[in-house]
Amino acid sequence: MAEIIPFPDQEKQNYQLAKRAVSDKNYQLASQLFTKNYDGHRSFKNNKLLVNSLVLDAQFQEALIIADEFYSDYLKRGDQFAVYLNILLKNNKFIRAWQLVKEQPFATSLVLDAENEYREKFDKQLRQNERQFSHLGSVDFFGQQQIVQSGLVLPKNEFLDACQKIFMDKDVHPIIKSSVLQEVQKIPNNIEIINYLWVDGTQKKIDVKKLVANENEPVLLTINQLTKNDEGTIDVQMNNSLNHMLNLKLGMIYPFASEFLGIEKEWIELVKSELGMESTFKRTENLTYMVELNALLSKELTEIMN
Repeated sequence: MAEIIPFPDQEKQNYQLAKRAVSDKNYQLASQLFTKNYDGHRSFKNNKLLVNSLVLDAQFQEALIIADEFYSDYLKRGDQFAVYLNILLKNNKFIRAWQLVKEQPFATSLVLDAENEYREKFDKQLRQNERQFSHLGSVDFFGQQQIVQSGLVLPKNEFLDACQKIFMDKDVHPIIKSSVLQEVQKIPNNIEIINYLWVDGTQKKIDVKKLVANENEPVLLTINQLTKNDEGTIDVQMNNSLNHMLNLKLGMIYPFASEFLGIEKEWIELVKSELGMESTFKRTENLTYMVELNALLSKELTEIMN
């Protein structure tokens, strides 16, 4: 009968065999062995070993999926940050890369070089993605969700040029348009003013330098705190539904959540009544615009849910 090797010894044996496989340039075998160790013990150390072997084996998509499981750890150290950034660039995730560069400007040249290489090698694919992304409003909501992903693999300049068209397209759903604007907010750019066709049909001008991340919007923070205070007083599932609906609608009106500034409690009660929850909402003249805007947001949501 073969001897049963205890797990710690098996992990050590796999490690030794994997290192030998790397030396022999048998990267596929190395990644298989490191995968066994990672599945048995999901530590950052094992994650790095597996990710590095996947990169050596040119399995860049899988490497990114695995690396994302320890995303924050890769950003804490310069050498591991460089590894993670390289994986993003190998996957042509240029917009995600620029989001990191906004915090680590020293990596700017690396991303620029990768973008130029992509333009040279994949010009036809780039133009196709850019054209499709620019005409986002030509497909339905679910098609728009898919096409946005092709926009996020565009080099930054092409991405920003296409965004200018998207922001004035009446057929791009407010959820999609807002999500694209939030991507712009996260990356370094030289845009000063964005012309933006808002959910109510009015054209607004957005000062890009004054944009803040949606999760840091004062109204959103206030509403999340108010609904958190409701915990224990209303059904947990209903409170989760309320939070989801409020945050969904706040995302749709980004970056103009200030429309609800000072009337957060009243809006929460309005949405409660809309969801069939017990509510103290009473319509008054000064809340007319809030009620109308909320109805418009509900209409936009209903159209994609039906």
